[in-house]
Amino acid sequence: MDRTRTETKIPREALAKATHLDHTAFAKHFTWDELCLLSGFMTYQSLYPGDFLFEEGDPGTFTGILLRGVVSVVKGAPDGGSALVCDIHKGHAVGEQALLDREPRSASIIAQTPVTLLILRREAFDMIVNNHPRLGMKLMGALACEMSARLRMVTGRLACDRRFRVPERDLFVQRESEVEE
Repeated sequence: MDRTRTETKIPREALAKATHLDHTAFAKHFTWDELCLLSGFMTYQSLYPGDFLFEEGDPGTFTGILLRGVVSVVKGAPDGGSALVCDIHKGHAVGEQALLDREPRSASIIAQTPVTLLILRREAFDMIVNNHPRLGMKLMGALACEMSARLRMVTGRLACDRRFRVPERDLFVQRESEVEE
């Protein structure tokens, strides 16, 4: 994206947030001016190792972009235990699924290292979509790309897990009624 910096007057705090965002993979979807506008809607949040950003089942009221650190995505298992879904590193979004689909959180996010995020609350997200529709569409696209990349990574891990392997012959079994037609 175009990183040409304009001469427009940008509040110091928004400029600092935009600069932090500009050093993430998430920024590749936006121009500098869009990052400046987007950052004005965001707030900083810090976590210590072991802190929860949110827990499975919580309302999806925000998404965050990791500026520093690593978090783990943990899903409750039917037996009462927990399963590690993946780790998310600096530069990527967390909590985007529940923000977009307005469903409760599907997993918990736990800090593994000291973490700094920029948080975008639902009210701010809705304001961007309503008042800055072009930026809103780009933001939704960027969040969808994050979800897609994470889904591809997790399905790749599942494919490598022997517990989920299916004999090839079972993949192509047709019901007798389908063969007769």
